[in-house]
Amino acid sequence: MKKIAVFLLCLSMLSASALTAYADVEPNTAPGEATIGTVVPDSHKITIKVKGNGVVKVNGKEGTEFEVERLSKPVIEIKAKDGEKITKVLLNGEDITDKIVDGKYILPAVYEDGEYELTVETEKLPDDSSKPDSSKSDNSNKGTSDDSASTPATGLTASTTGVTITLMGTVALAAAAVIASKKKKDE
Repeated sequence: MKKIAVFLLCLSMLSASALTAYADVEPNTAPGEATIGTVVPDSHKITIKVKGNGVVKVNGKEGTEFEVERLSKPVIEIKAKDGEKITKVLLNGEDITDKIVDGKYILPAVYEDGEYELTVETEKLPDDSSKPDSSKSDNSNKGTSDDSASTPATGLTASTTGVTITLMGTVALAAAAVIASKKKKDE
């Protein structure tokens, strides 16, 4: 009888220790089952390594490491340094030059920490002192559709249409309108 009592005591102690092991398990989980979960971060760290002569900002901030919200689409602003213009932009080896609008490129939604390599190729702008001054044009380009053409009489040019408007033409149109208006009143 003592042996059976010791055996039952040992069995009850094993059962108690087994129940203690499952104390961290959710209440509706049966023994031998487990619930697996993960914590999804609210933000991610992105690093941008810039090669070349470009000035880069992400969401309006300068630097190389940025904290961005999860699933946000960060905006990369890319500008050339003074006296240069951008000719080509590569993001992780892919040419994105045509995808840049107003100097900005929008990254895809960020769902993990990431590193980006941005290569900005530039070329020097031509020296402005070697350009001819368009305000010193002569009468030889009168009546052309050249956007920089202007007449000596007025200097007025409709650059979007390429039409040159003279002061005399404007006065003649205004005079014709006044005469037509006066004739209507007299009739």
